[in-house]
Amino acid sequence: SPRVRQNVFSLNFSLMMFANMAGSVSSGYLSELWPGSREGLSGTLLAFGLVALASAVFLAFIPRGKGSATASRSQEQLGLNSILRDKKLSRLVASHLLIGFGAGLIVPLFNVFMSNKLGASTSQIGIIMSVGQIATALGGLLVPLVVRRLGQVATVVVLRLASIPFLLIIANAPNLQLLGAAYFLRTALMNMTNPVDSSFTMEMAGEKRVAMSSLLSGMNTITRAISVLASGWIMSRFSYALPYYLTCGLYAVTTLLFWRWFRREKTPVTQGAVLQ
Repeated sequence: SPRVRQNVFSLNFSLMMFANMAGSVSSGYLSELWPGSREGLSGTLLAFGLVALASAVFLAFIPRGKGSATASRSQEQLGLNSILRDKKLSRLVASHLLIGFGAGLIVPLFNVFMSNKLGASTSQIGIIMSVGQIATALGGLLVPLVVRRLGQVATVVVLRLASIPFLLIIANAPNLQLLGAAYFLRTALMNMTNPVDSSFTMEMAGEKRVAMSSLLSGMNTITRAISVLASGWIMSRFSYALPYYLTCGLYAVTTLLFWRWFRREKTPVTQGAVLQ
């Protein structure tokens, strides 16, 4: 129900982050069980592939929802067209597009930035990344408390704006210690908005949730693919810090627009109790 959807999004998000962290840590140990590095990597990939395959079994236990779960191609197209014609939903799409483009400029190349600019080793990068996943998971568990106090829109705005100074610190950090601390805080603050934003988007989309989810998923893949190419070109031609400045600008502008567009929106989640 809408009253508990925020909790479900937050819990699912945190569990995914804890699982990612466990996978990152265990992969390092698994690869050492084989005699050669190539065999170790192949064996690790095989092990995780089997785990992923086994997880599909649990899909059989998911209960069917009410109504039809399938839609014809024409119905899907109609849903996408109606989203783009809807002023509020098209603004949500634009917001996701800009945030996704900004994230694509920096997130996929965090390891390149740390390695080439500050000379971080593979193990150091792995530790920093794992700590970031811990921060994200813990932050996700705190999200319902923040939403209950501020509401969904204000939570997204406050956390996104609060993460921007730490991006600037990362771009100019003189050592790995400062970068690691800034990465921890930036990752926690920015990623805490994900379950809130997802819940808010689904509430706004209403009966168009399926089409909206498909549209955002496709857009996220395309925008990140384009922005990571742009980021690599910028880093090689200009500086490693410039993509971070561009991302800060995109985040700031998009967040302020998000506040202007949706600050008066009241969804069922924010009107009812978030925590039961």
